[in-house]
This record gives sequence, C-alpha cells and structure tokens, in this order.
Amino acid sequence: MPDRLIDPLRRHIGGQAAGGYGSLLRRLSLDRQIQHGTEHRTDLHNFITVTRLGRGVFKKTGVMMVRSVVGLLLASACLAGCGNVGSPFGEKLSCSSAAGQDTTISIIKDEVEKTIFAGSQEAYGAVISKSKIRAALDQIKFLIEDVRTSKEDPNSTKKFCTGKLKIVFPDAMITDADKTRELQGVNKVSELADNSGAEREANAFTMDIDFNVQPTDDGEKVYSELENADAAPTFVSAILGGHLGYKMVQQSHQQEQQQTQLAEQQEQAALTEQKQATLGEAKAEFDLSTQTINAIWGSIPSDQRDQILSLQRAWIKKKTADCKVEAAQASLDPAERESTRLRCEARMNNERSGQLRRFTYGNDTGY
Repeated sequence: MPDRLIDPLRRHIGGQAAGGYGSLLRRLSLDRQIQHGTEHRTDLHNFITVTRLGRGVFKKTGVMMVRSVVGLLLASACLAGCGNVGSPFGEKLSCSSAAGQDTTISIIKDEVEKTIFAGSQEAYGAVISKSKIRAALDQIKFLIEDVRTSKEDPNSTKKFCTGKLKIVFPDAMITDADKTRELQGVNKVSELADNSGAEREANAFTMDIDFNVQPTDDGEKVYSELENADAAPTFVSAILGGHLGYKMVQQSHQQEQQQTQLAEQQEQAALTEQKQATLGEAKAEFDLSTQTINAIWGSIPSDQRDQILSLQRAWIKKKTADCKVEAAQASLDPAERESTRLRCEARMNNERSGQLRRFTYGNDTGY
C-alpha cells in the first residue's frame, strides 16, 4: 500500500527495518476441551523466535520482543500459531480443517490486539487497554471461506492454503470508525477497504488470505502460519481502533475547537482594544492640532484675517475631503478609518499652522 494511504495507526506501528526485515514466528496455543457439548478455548501468547533481526528488535528477560510488529514484516513474512485439535484427528488434516482455520484467526486477532495497544496513545491520545480490545474483538465475526489447497508437498504434512477471509463488524463499529477517521482527516472506511484490497458488502468485508497448516508428529496439535501477515491485522486494527478511540478523538477535537475559539476571541478582544487605543491617540493628536491652529488664527490681526478668510475656508473644505478619501482607502474597519481621518486632519492642521504664523503679530512677512 502506498505511504500516502497508510492511516495514522499503521504509520505509528509500521516502519522499514535497517539491515533487512524480520519474520516473526509466534506460537499461539489453542486448547480445545469439550464439556457437555460446549467448546471452550484458552489462548496462550508467547514469542518463540525472531529471524534476521532488524530495527526495533530487542531482548528482555530472555524473551525476544518486537517493538514494531506489523510494520517490520515483508509480504513474504509469516506469523505462526499452534493449537490442540484433540486426539486423535479422526480425519486427515486439510486446509478446510477447523483447527487450522481457528488458529489462523487467533493469530489475526492477537496481532490486532497488539497493534491497537501499541499505537493507541499516538493515534487516539490515550492507551486502550488489552481487555477492552479483546472484548471488542469478540464482537467481530471472522470466517475463512472458499478455502482451497494452493500447494501440497507429498513429502511433507504441511498444506498451503488460500481462501477468503470474511470479517463482519457490528454497525456501530463502522459508524464510529468513519467518524474518527473524518475527525483525523483521513479517508472513510470504504476507501480504506479499497486501498487494503478488501471488498465491502454492508458491514462485511472480504479479503484474500494465504496460510498453511501442519500437524505435529504425534497428531495432537496443528501449526498454522499466516502469510502476508500485515494485511488483515492492519485493516481490522484501523477499523476497530477507530471505534475504540472515537470518544477520545471526539473529546480531543472538541477541546481543540474550544481552544481555537478562545484564542480567536482573545485575539479579537486584543485587536479591538488596540484599535480603540489607536483611535484615542489619533483623537488626542487631532484635538491638540485644532487647539494650536485656532490659537494661531486668533493671534492674526483682524484686518489680515478678513483678507485670508476665504482662503482659509477653502483650505478647510479641501482638508476635510482629502482626509475622508485617505481614510476610506486605509481600511474598511470603522475604528481604523476614523483613526486615519483624525490623524490626517491633525497633520494638515499642523502644516496649516506653520503657514498662518506668518500673519501673527510681530511677523509681517505674510505669504
């Protein structure tokens, strides 16, 4: 799948390994007991070996742990599981045997659990517990249909199988996953299915699956390996994770919206305060310039005032018109326009005051 189509959860889990890729073999014991006609299963999770160690593999208390599970697997990598099939078989093991299919499905479910648990903090903002993931997985139906044998070695008991993995989600899971993905700005579940090679019919999805099964020598257990190991777990993890993380993502989105609105309100309040302060400053400059020019006009001898009165009135009209044009060109905001007009008039008043001083007492130079 191209990088641009990988959803946030897979982007967190996946990654290329430096120096090669590792194939992870995992043993999953599936004990089957028949009590009063009811089948009970117990899953035991263990890592047993890792080959061709790559980035993200480390050793802890004697057990090989893998930090990035799905993302480090090549298309040819396999996940392995083992399950009890009862003793004796009763019939020859085949690709259609329930024991092999059940173990294969258990591998997928276990990988989904690990994928969501490991990536939930980054993808959804909080860790989703394993018990919650397992409870949700129990609500999903997994079926392997149209099973056929793709390869069979007469010298080996291993059967290579191919079929269709059918995954049926509750309606609520699909709805929540769509909402989560929309909030995260990624494509909807239908597009995710198309990009993952899954066919959708309502809330059921079908995708190709390749696996192999092999009985132990004593015939008591069957081993199953899932090939192309990341496809199904990653697809299911994206939908189930979206369902489980919906409320967390929604809450985070609401908090972001509230913070954005608060920031916008604070910014608007600051701008309004700034505009009012600018307007107050402009008004003070205008008032001072008006007082100055009036004082100078009053100090001009009356006979000279009469001579230049018509010129002064013409200047006042031009000043008013010019400053209105200047204000209109400056801004559409009323406060900013008024500030511009007042400062324009203050500037022109000061210029005119310098000219009128020539007519005051003690200065007979005139124009």
